[in-house]
Amino acid sequence: MSISEDDVSHQNVQQKINELKTKYPIATAILERIPSMDLKEVVSVILLADGVRWLLKVRAMRLISMEDKDVDEQKVQQKITDLRTNYPLAAAILERLHNMDLKETTTAMFIVDGLDLLLRIRAMLILQS
Repeated sequence: MSISEDDVSHQNVQQKINELKTKYPIATAILERIPSMDLKEVVSVILLADGVRWLLKVRAMRLISMEDKDVDEQKVQQKITDLRTNYPLAAAILERLHNMDLKETTTAMFIVDGLDLLLRIRAMLILQS
């Protein structure tokens, strides 16, 4: 998904946040913070999104029987613990990860992608000011 100049406005960010909050209430805690985040927090949550994306990919691979032999349950649990400690806003998503079916996991991957896009737009707005 690309970002056009028209996408980079505070109004468009707020509109997309409202849409995502309605569709995916589990991400509300993070989405509500985006408009007030400073650049450091935006970059921090982008890094969080990368970690959650990795966990969701591992979960999806397990659900479709394509396990990565280099990733055991201990590594997954350690990643969840690290992310939960460093990013309490993501606790609701991280707590549900082990119980997600393939549909929920796929939806969560889309949520993370949408969140990542909004964070990048927020960063662009900060950098432009």
